[in-house]
Order: sequence, then structure tokens, then C-alpha cells
Amino acid sequence: MHPASFTANIVIGVAGNYRFQIFKECTGKSPIPVSGIYEYSRTVATTVTDTFNFNVCDCDSCMNDCCTYLVVVTFNVSPLIGSATLSAIITDNVCHS
Repeated sequence: MHPASFTANIVIGVAGNYRFQIFKECTGKSPIPVSGIYEYSRTVATTVTDTFNFNVCDCDSCMNDCCTYLVVVTFNVSPLIGSATLSAIITDNVCHS
């Protein structure tokens, strides 16, 4: 099991939608999605900063590979996303839904 947690601060003064998805890229392989798409939506323009986070579990092991996790963000407005962090922790437990 490889749990990953993503957290970001979203700072923007307009309404819009953001879509986040975590991918994994292992040695010599193309990136593959390890999460569904998580959507953040702001329906009214505001200068308030929101914290957005989600957790995923990557149950596909690549024990002998070195893997990098990355977050892909798509949006329909100009984003200002600050203090974004992606943490991945490797454990030997079984993933639970």
C-alpha cells in the first residue's frame, strides 16, 4: 500500500473549477493515474484562501522500481495555487476503501 496525501492553498479572486489527479511514474514507464479526479469549485469570486486536500491509496506495487508521484491540475481560470505539498508514505498494509 502506498498512501499519498495532497494539500494545496487555492488563492484566486475569480470563480472557477480545478481538477486534481495524482499520477505515478516508475523507472522507464509512462505516468499512470493512481487516483480519481478530485474537483475543487469556487462559484463566486472571493479573495478568501481555501485549503483543498485529498488522500489516495496506490495499491499497485512496483517494489523494485523507483517511483515519483506527481499531481496534474487542470483548470478553467488562471490559478494561483500556493503551498502545495504531496506526501507519499510506503507501508506494508493492505489498502482499504
